[in-house]
Amino acid sequence: MKPTASLINCTNYFVSEMSLSASSTYDPEKDSNLALADLHVESDLSLVKPDEPLWAVTMSVEQNVTAEKNAPYNFVVRLVGFFTIVEGVPKERIEKLLLTNGSSILFAAAREILRDMTSKGPYPPLLLPTLSFFPLPKEETSAEVAQTAEA
Repeated sequence: MKPTASLINCTNYFVSEMSLSASSTYDPEKDSNLALADLHVESDLSLVKPDEPLWAVTMSVEQNVTAEKNAPYNFVVRLVGFFTIVEGVPKERIEKLLLTNGSSILFAAAREILRDMTSKGPYPPLLLPTLSFFPLPKEETSAEVAQTAEA
């Protein structure tokens, strides 16, 4: 597969907040009870410079679980990324494109930052799961599924 140029360009990103704590109650002999729902990821988009235009995507990646989950680490990573858009992209596609691709870029950076930080800790390095920020189609309701099955 040959890569093509992206419709967005990440001009810079930085960590605005970072907190990492190793759990004193973690037992490596026991399984962790972590679920994807224990990982809180949020992205937001804002237009920084309308005349350029320059956009900012902010992302928060956080895990703060109780000892019962047997997690080796709790953490918070907040990142800010700055993005420009290639000329000619329709205005109605810009926000979706930035939130999808910009969030993917920042989450990849957060994964690597957390892996690096935890590799210096008392437990094995943490590698966050791979996530997709591509919006999925609306889920069908159970009534819609039932109607389709009856037809």
